[in-house]
Amino acid sequence: MLAAVGLDFDVLYPPSAIDDRRPPERRPFPAGDVLHAIAAEALVVCTLARQLAAGRGLSDEDHARLVTASSRLLAAVEAAGLDTEGARLYRTLVKSRAARVDVERADAYPNG
Repeated sequence: MLAAVGLDFDVLYPPSAIDDRRPPERRPFPAGDVLHAIAAEALVVCTLARQLAAGRGLSDEDHARLVTASSRLLAAVEAAGLDTEGARLYRTLVKSRAARVDVERADAYPNG
């Protein structure tokens, strides 16, 4: 059939690169490197959690920083190759932030 259209079998299966046979890295970054990278973000989350536990609310700037820290923590889990449900958690986090903004807008304009 291939000969009828002027092709040979090699056209269907070109030679592959040597690296094609290597399995993907299970964990692209060592756990210690990931922990080192997220240490500051963990401190941000801890600091803001203590503020909330003390009954003080978060300013818009603090809330934005909390969202950033959370996003970075989830990205670190993904970068380490350990993301089992991080994407779902991130989507939930983004939706909750969007919902908060929608509520604030509705409160700012109650009649319309």
